[in-house]
Amino acid sequence: MDCQHQPDHHKFFEGEDHSNDYTKFRPKTPKQCIQWIVEYLSEQITKKNGKFSAAADIGCGTGQCTVLLADYFQNVHGFDVAESQINQANRDNQHSNVSYSVSPAEQIPLPDHSLDLITCSQCFHWFDFENFYTEVNRLLKPGGVLALITYIRPLIVHSDNEIRNLIRNSFTSPPLNAFVDEKLKIVDNGYADVVLPFNDVQRRETKIYADGVTGSHIIGYIKSWSSYGRCVQDESESAKRLIGDIESRIKSKTGKDVTDGQFTLETPFYVLMARK
Repeated sequence: MDCQHQPDHHKFFEGEDHSNDYTKFRPKTPKQCIQWIVEYLSEQITKKNGKFSAAADIGCGTGQCTVLLADYFQNVHGFDVAESQINQANRDNQHSNVSYSVSPAEQIPLPDHSLDLITCSQCFHWFDFENFYTEVNRLLKPGGVLALITYIRPLIVHSDNEIRNLIRNSFTSPPLNAFVDEKLKIVDNGYADVVLPFNDVQRRETKIYADGVTGSHIIGYIKSWSSYGRCVQDESESAKRLIGDIESRIKSKTGKDVTDGQFTLETPFYVLMARK
């Protein structure tokens, strides 16, 4: 998911193949996170005809989080700077009250004080924080809510420690660690160090579990990282060896093929909320 003014990482979130992979392999925002946000929003914003007025999911990617807002708002806007992600979101859209547009996070084409809620799911770390906060303040109504959602890279539920930490170790070890953007560091503790621009900050956390996951799915998830995209560009043979090594480890440690649905993934999710 990508939300900056054409930074270096931007191109690794473009392309139809990557948009498809993002939809297929990235963890989905839990409904529990949306319920927490809606409950918090309800404390000061009232519904009309059973729904809140308007929300924007900024850095929406292919709309995985955006669609979860459709039942609660009369209008939901999804914005992302990556055109291919927006194209995918529009192809998948089945909600008449949800729309998607290409836009950077810091220049949203909506009127002042027009939104009850702004959500950002697994993308805030790419933003220009100061300019984004200025835009959030412009867009939100008094009492409106900014909610950031993030997750930490999944653990594999397994008795073997190497398999359990396979995903996280792939991220922090050669060759990919050399290509990890500094902006991603705030994700590693679930945005605990993020300072929101409003008071009354609240934080929630949960875990989701996905069963029957294949090694191929895990590899697809790793390939969706911007660090992997950079590695392919600069050290293609290293990237190829990494995938081969992961496949070999899975086979040697489990005695099964990468196409077998043998794994359960444990993914910690975090919600950080503040009210204007």
